[in-house]
Amino acid sequence: MRLNDSHDTSLRRLSDTHKEKIALLDRQFLQQKQQLMRAREAAIWEMEERQLHEKHQLAKRQLKDMFFLQRHQMLVCSSDNTTPGSNSVGWIISGCLSGSSRERA
Repeated sequence: MRLNDSHDTSLRRLSDTHKEKIALLDRQFLQQKQQLMRAREAAIWEMEERQLHEKHQLAKRQLKDMFFLQRHQMLVCSSDNTTPGSNSVGWIISGCLSGSSRERA
């Protein structure tokens, strides 16, 4: 009887330590999984932020280039359309616009 009791207690002790080890491993696994998920989300967030910044810079550059091109075209057009004694900006712009619409057609 005494042998069975000591055997049962040692078995319970082994079972308890085994359960504690399994619980510890589960907790470590979940912590590692959460850490990896947070790292992944942070990487995705950073990549999206960088893409938005690049998209903004590209749009800004395209707008700047477009205005530069329009300015250049207006300067070229105004130098072609200016006649001595006519300095009207409205006339130059309308002449350029009508000239550019003829070029498109």
